[in-house]
Amino acid sequence: MATLNNSAAMMTASGGSDSGAAKAAPLRNAAGLRRDLELPEILGSPKADSAGGLGVLRLAQLAGRDKGLVSRTLATLAAVGLVSRDDATPNYRLGYQLYAVAARTLESRLLRASVPYLRRMVTATHETTHLCVLRGGSALTLASELSEYAFRGLGREGQHRCLAHVIGAGTR
Repeated sequence: MATLNNSAAMMTASGGSDSGAAKAAPLRNAAGLRRDLELPEILGSPKADSAGGLGVLRLAQLAGRDKGLVSRTLATLAAVGLVSRDDATPNYRLGYQLYAVAARTLESRLLRASVPYLRRMVTATHETTHLCVLRGGSALTLASELSEYAFRGLGREGQHRCLAHVIGAGTR
């Protein structure tokens, strides 16, 4: 429960909550950390992935930051495994440590607990089912259980974020 409360406080402090609750005090030193964590977010974009990563100069341009600061931040993030540098190119990519952290998230536990329910839904409806979570105004697919029938939707775990009010999960 403490994790949920901390997350809610962080969302409120960053303006991400739409509940109308009183805003928590700003997080100390959050501006620098928020700026630094923008770099892995950019490296996780489909454009960066298709390019095989991004160099310091391009990351600095996309983040609107000084290339020296970006270089130092990337070195720190690389030291803890959140990003990695390609030995053959000057490009950075997301690092292995992100996967280790992601495996311990609330969504990971939710994913494991949901598998039998997704399978039951497929059996009952003969349709592909999806487990989605809301992230802001978008739905992020965490897991898909495919139907055995020829006409079925494809699983798109973690790939596509759809506006939750515009599209139903599984209709793309």
